Amino acid sequence: MESVEYLRNQGALDETDPNHPTVVIPNYLNSRMNCLTASDFYAVCCLNECDEILGKVEQRIGLPSVEPKRIAEVVSHIQSDTVDAPRNLSVALAGRLQEIADCNRDGLVPIHGRLFSQWMHHAYPRECPFPHVAGSVKPMYPEEYASQVGIDNLEVTRDVMEVHAARMRPDTEEVLLPWTLEEELVAEDRRNPSQGVVWIVLNVLMGTVALVSFAVPMWPVVKAALASPSESKFDKQLV
Repeated sequence: MESVEYLRNQGALDETDPNHPTVVIPNYLNSRMNCLTASDFYAVCCLNECDEILGKVEQRIGLPSVEPKRIAEVVSHIQSDTVDAPRNLSVALAGRLQEIADCNRDGLVPIHGRLFSQWMHHAYPRECPFPHVAGSVKPMYPEEYASQVGIDNLEVTRDVMEVHAARMRPDTEEVLLPWTLEEELVAEDRRNPSQGVVWIVLNVLMGTVALVSFAVPMWPVVKAALASPSESKFDKQLV
């Protein structure tokens, strides 16, 4: 029942092909139009199913940036409600991963960036939403949109519905998902992969030095405690 304008405001409308605009299902489900505004302080919204999938990726990789091959290996064994596993990732998906890696100087894929989120949308199109560039979409709750734009522009008319239904494409036609090479990182990965082993050795060495520095001052006390009492001396007791 939402109008094209309101779907666009929510970031749930893919207009890559102007003649055949489509609704991005995960963006629609996770949009503010499906939230219950229980009060002025919070709203009850749908769970983002992509969060669970991304959590499994983070758990199995354990690094902020990793080689494309490793990501493909991990993701191919993670299933969702609509994607079976294990599976063989398509050549297109593998190529997109390498494309992301080529955008970084270290040749790794940052898993907390916009491009990887976009890749996840391609890998799990029904669970992971398409990540819009920051600032390009400013979603509003229905009440906000109606008060600012007008309630007549919130819902679609039956005539407009019939227009879109008349130019619907057949189900057999493949829908190309949008892709833009614009990266946005939550934080920069400052690690140097070539120094990983060096840092491990240094950490072990520093731990050993700290242990020795603590044990040396305690040695005289331990030695005195372990020493047997001298037989040439008498025990003195106060009665």
